[in-house]
Amino acid sequence: PSPPSTWGATWFWWAADRLGLVDRGKDATLNGRLLRLGGFLCGSLPFAIIVTLLWRRLSASRIARYLSPALLAMLPLFGSFVFVFSGSWFGHLPGAALLLIALIALEDGKHMLCGALSGAAVLCEYPLVVFPLFWIAASALQARWREALHLAMGALPAIVLLMVYNIALTGDPLSIGYDHTAGFGFMRTAYGFGLPGVDALFGLTLSDYRGLFFYMPVLLPALIALVRLPGRGRLWKDPVIGPAMLFFLLVCCYGMWWGGWTYGPRHLTAVAVLLAYKCFPALLDVRWAAWAFWPTAVFGLLCALAAKSTIWFSCPDTERHPLTAIILPTLGNFHSWMQWPYYLFNTPPAVCTYSFLLLFGSAVFALWFRDRTGGSEPLQLPTYRDPEA
Repeated sequence: PSPPSTWGATWFWWAADRLGLVDRGKDATLNGRLLRLGGFLCGSLPFAIIVTLLWRRLSASRIARYLSPALLAMLPLFGSFVFVFSGSWFGHLPGAALLLIALIALEDGKHMLCGALSGAAVLCEYPLVVFPLFWIAASALQARWREALHLAMGALPAIVLLMVYNIALTGDPLSIGYDHTAGFGFMRTAYGFGLPGVDALFGLTLSDYRGLFFYMPVLLPALIALVRLPGRGRLWKDPVIGPAMLFFLLVCCYGMWWGGWTYGPRHLTAVAVLLAYKCFPALLDVRWAAWAFWPTAVFGLLCALAAKSTIWFSCPDTERHPLTAIILPTLGNFHSWMQWPYYLFNTPPAVCTYSFLLLFGSAVFALWFRDRTGGSEPLQLPTYRDPEA
């Protein structure tokens, strides 16, 4: 786990251990309870924050002509690889949630806060540095020096913390843990980065191996709808589209771009979340995209629920077609034991799965009904305006 993931779970674990609420286990460190704690803090909690922020943005963005904001926020995210990683102890979801909140701060003109949050996101996943660097460079190129300075000053504490962490870990403030990864010799040179290949470009976009638009299918019509909206020129300058393109190319250059044993492109988690936040509002106004929403959302939801109920995120990287070769053949077994009721009450995995489906369906219906009946006044979130427009 990344530094913030480790530190956060450590303090919670320390408090629970002192109160006698946990059993250290044989190795006194990693055991099932610690992994579940880390999975909740670094998986379930940030995923819930992401879904909530997206829903509130969609509720405030414009009148929903064709789709309910609740459906548009919940079905695509739960029907994606992002949901499959909720409940797991990785740095991808905390990094994505922090970067999303940093983007909202940027849109609101709170540049120092944006720098601090994006710096914390980089601590969760180091390559995310592309985003704050892009935002700083964009401000500097437009002679908005005060904004660039505030962004950099906000990120300074994260830089100091990273150096302190590197000293404790490796003895060198500039030597990160990637320099010492066991069993991956290719990372000894340039941290494992090289030139992008066609297999990576296709594999991370449309393929059923690690394709972003396969494992988060609603994103494709949403992105096309955004591009085709009137007045959407110079998207490469956008604070989401621009750095997302650069980050995607960076992952394509990585020697292990497929991400090892995983369901979907886990290295693109933050890109998927920020693109959803940026592109999904376009689905509310475009009729053909609203129609495309339903088949893509249902397909993604069925795939994600099937994976969550069987193999979770643990897809062998040697299988090029994991959905048809591994997930679907084992769907009837419901053998995934990585579920809270299984641990707390020894509930059979199949019962856990069916119970979740019932609760999920009820929650989606309740939120949809709230949208249909008006609900309360939505939170008015700020929207980014191109200063050159």
